[in-house]
Amino acid sequence: MYDFLYDLPHTHFAINALCFSEDGRVLASGDDEGYVRLFDFPLGKELRRLRVVTAVTSLLWHPNKPDVIFIGGARGNVIVMNLHVKARGFSLRTGVNAPVDTLAYDACNGCLAVGVGTDIVLFNHPEDPWTFGSNLPPPPIASMDDNKLLLPLPRALKFIDNGRSLIAVYFEHGIVSWLIKSLQPEWTIWPKSTRIGGACFSADGKTVVVSNLFDGFDCYNISNGRHLTNLPTPIIHNVPLPSLFIEGGKSILCGSSCGYALLYSGSTKSVLQTHPLEHDIIQTLAYCESEARFIATASSEADLDNYVRIWRASASERQVTNVTASQKITDSSRSRWSIGIYVMLIFLVVVFVWVGCSGINVAQTGVERKLLEGLQFSHHLASRAFEALVPSSIFAWRWVKTMFSSLASTMGFHGFNMAWNLGRQDLEEQQELVKDEKHADKRQRNNTQAIEMSAEATSGGSVFYSVSGAQANENEDQHHEGVGPVFCKKLAI
Repeated sequence: MYDFLYDLPHTHFAINALCFSEDGRVLASGDDEGYVRLFDFPLGKELRRLRVVTAVTSLLWHPNKPDVIFIGGARGNVIVMNLHVKARGFSLRTGVNAPVDTLAYDACNGCLAVGVGTDIVLFNHPEDPWTFGSNLPPPPIASMDDNKLLLPLPRALKFIDNGRSLIAVYFEHGIVSWLIKSLQPEWTIWPKSTRIGGACFSADGKTVVVSNLFDGFDCYNISNGRHLTNLPTPIIHNVPLPSLFIEGGKSILCGSSCGYALLYSGSTKSVLQTHPLEHDIIQTLAYCESEARFIATASSEADLDNYVRIWRASASERQVTNVTASQKITDSSRSRWSIGIYVMLIFLVVVFVWVGCSGINVAQTGVERKLLEGLQFSHHLASRAFEALVPSSIFAWRWVKTMFSSLASTMGFHGFNMAWNLGRQDLEEQQELVKDEKHADKRQRNNTQAIEMSAEATSGGSVFYSVSGAQANENEDQHHEGVGPVFCKKLAI
């Protein structure tokens, strides 16, 4: 659901086009007066106002350059405007004196398609400058009405297959897919209704929604041409109505001629919400999704105070969206930790299985001494690393050994017990060796101290208490074994 947010400044001229920039920070509107107004979004402050020679009939932002906008005029010209350049931009002339009703840009090949009058003109822009490409031929099987040839008026354009094809929706000539290289039609979908007022495509290019100028909108599957459903809309004035896929294709927003913008669910095709707009004709829509989801609707009733109305997703939906985003972040962080733990466990299992199998082979053959030496060396390194990481290494070794010994007995790998026993014995031997080295260092210090004190006593002739080196070592051993305190004897010089 969407809530009304605010209205942008009014104008006395019909608003024909609305378009959000790719980053959702700028909203552009074009009217019959020839003004393109740029609004800071979502604040709604007017940033800049551009004036072109004729009425503005269509707008399109460049998909790769957020500062470049294409402005379609009522006399067949397309103005390419760079907002960060002081120059007024330059004009692409189609050679047709008719309104530019629709624009499409292929970001893969740098091709601009312009639907103007009865023609579709292609401009190539692999690099500056722009060059005129070609005109698409008239669509096939032009129908006849009262012996009059119906003019093929393009209403919507869409590039698909990385710019290989262009889908064109015509007023009375159906939906045609054109091959860009050969300029030949691939297929044609003839809708149920005779005429099409406007159309929009899903982001994946698989579904098209057309205004049938009779009872609302029709949805078609582009791949097979099958009619999917009808979206009924009250018709008061027989004018082309806009439609737009929003929320990632989950919903469809439709304009009307009775002052309502209708929001349909993409899955159930039921009306989710109606937006009252004071009985005005809604002929242009826009949608963006950045920090929140926004809808822009504009009125186009001539000689009245027209406006652009902004709608925002309701607080409950924004809260659900934020919770979902935070859950995704939390789940992603948890998944990263889980992946790390799983990788570590798999590595340990592989190592211990290899050690167990190596122990079995050693126990069975009894002759592979090199393998046994390598096994002992690896456990020696592991014990040293474990001793450096864990202060109480003996306890940790016993706990891990007990756990994996039970696992080994369960799985039948007797090599586990041998491997862990080797590691524990090696660790205990190393600790005993460190203790012996400490005792030897202390005995040497006691001997050195006794010699220095004897030399001082001989030179000074004083009486003091001291101990000999051997006695000190003996007392040290006794004190270490818990026998009792250290006694010293009186030396008289």
